[in-house]
Amino acid sequence: MSQVTQQRILRDCDTYYIREARPEEVETLLKMFKKDMSSKWVDHYHNLPGKKFALIVVDKETNQPIGGIERVVDSENATGVGLAVLKGFRGKGIGTTLLKVMDEELKEMGVKCIATVPVSKKAAKFLKENGYEYEEFIKAFLSATGRSNRLVYGFAAAGMERYL
Repeated sequence: MSQVTQQRILRDCDTYYIREARPEEVETLLKMFKKDMSSKWVDHYHNLPGKKFALIVVDKETNQPIGGIERVVDSENATGVGLAVLKGFRGKGIGTTLLKVMDEELKEMGVKCIATVPVSKKAAKFLKENGYEYEEFIKAFLSATGRSNRLVYGFAAAGMERYL
């Protein structure tokens, strides 16, 4: 039996499946993240202390990775490292499914809160549509100053979080 079939499939769709990434696949995921985010950013969050937990999306036709997500888990909290879906596969709900599967897995692991930082307006909108909110002090800052939230994208202080 191959190593792929030995791993538990977390979500099986018509054209792809999601499973936990093997250690040797994490570097591939980090390269995907770095295409949309800065290398320094990804390396910083990937190297935070805690257990690394990554999921990979595999195209059924080619058996190649087409996306993934990684979180660093520290007790009841998790920090987002990155989420990426290759350009040719975007807009098909793969990222949304991937985020939901990750959140379900983290909840089963006992995680209570996931924190991440959107790198763009589009990323913030995507996270908000999936249950993430700006941290309270960011909401208070934006409300008090009347400033647009576009001024906070990509800054570590502008984190979004989701309680499970």
